[in-house]
Amino acid sequence: MSVDLRRWFRGLGWSFLWVLLFWTFLVIGLPTEAAKGWLAERLGHDFGAKVSVEQLDIGWNLGITLKGVSLTSQASAMRLEWLKVQPRLSSLIWVKPEMDFSGGTPSGGHLSGSYHSGELSLSFKDISFKDFSTATLPVPSSATMSGSGRLKFVTGNGTIDTEVDGVPGGKQRLRMSGGEGRGLDGKLKIAVSLPKL
Repeated sequence: MSVDLRRWFRGLGWSFLWVLLFWTFLVIGLPTEAAKGWLAERLGHDFGAKVSVEQLDIGWNLGITLKGVSLTSQASAMRLEWLKVQPRLSSLIWVKPEMDFSGGTPSGGHLSGSYHSGELSLSFKDISFKDFSTATLPVPSSATMSGSGRLKFVTGNGTIDTEVDGVPGGKQRLRMSGGEGRGLDGKLKIAVSLPKL
């Protein structure tokens, strides 16, 4: 065996060892309390809101599970019972953030979607207004919503064009703020189910 081939195998072995140790640290030794605080602070800064997370777990596949998530801003509030974020294998190899996510609300609603190249696509079903409230859309807390949308992160102020169906007065189009500094820009379609009297 030539000297160059031995060096190559030695380098490959050391690289594998470092990746294995890093992965072990993330799964077993990461101080989750500090990571949870950092993540809540970072999300709060990015979304211009107060964010809290009760529990953070990291899986063997580097997926993150957050439990007891709440996000509160001046215009809206949202509660999630759980949120799972799974990075795509290609993003781990090429170090580009790509991920799939899913979550559930305390009232039984569900959301899912993905993030790729600065674009967020999502869908949601049976989200109760007990778990999500906004001043832009005043509806009873017993109402639920379902829908989907595509949003892109932009530098500067974002605007979300929203089409809402199922509210008194018929289909409505709203322009909601997508945040300032680093905002969201895109479109949402929402169907509201009002409670039957």
